[in-house]
Amino acid sequence: MNSLCKIHFLAGAVVLFLALAVGCGGESGLPVYSSSTIYPDERNGRPVLVYEIMISDGDGNPYTKGLLVTGTAFTPGSVFPIIAANQRGQVTFVLEASTAGDYRVAIETFTDPKGREYQPQPANTDLNGKVLLTQTYDPSAGSAVPVPASPTPSR
Repeated sequence: MNSLCKIHFLAGAVVLFLALAVGCGGESGLPVYSSSTIYPDERNGRPVLVYEIMISDGDGNPYTKGLLVTGTAFTPGSVFPIIAANQRGQVTFVLEASTAGDYRVAIETFTDPKGREYQPQPANTDLNGKVLLTQTYDPSAGSAVPVPASPTPSR
């Protein structure tokens, strides 16, 4: 009888594993970071840096479903959380550029309306799936100077 219980347990474990593998694997259409554009601008007479982040559905099409993008902004004088809603596959963050230096935006998670969280770049093991965008602002040059290593490439 004891060996019969072991067989049933193993069979149940195999069935559960297969159900999880089928239910969790191969799902296309999940949101992923696809590209970004960073440029200087002026808003209300003040210099700003505009970070436009493009999100695709994993198949290369703009991700158009509801999605919150959360992260952290790092400026020469402060650090603060950022959050924005996806608008037809694009999210925009605007940082006021008041001091010379590096302005960074770390995109940490995408959250869908059901509360499920996704990594922006799941294949990027360097930053645990996160995206780091960097822009150098130099007011004496009259514009922002792009940093060649931005964003951090994925593997």
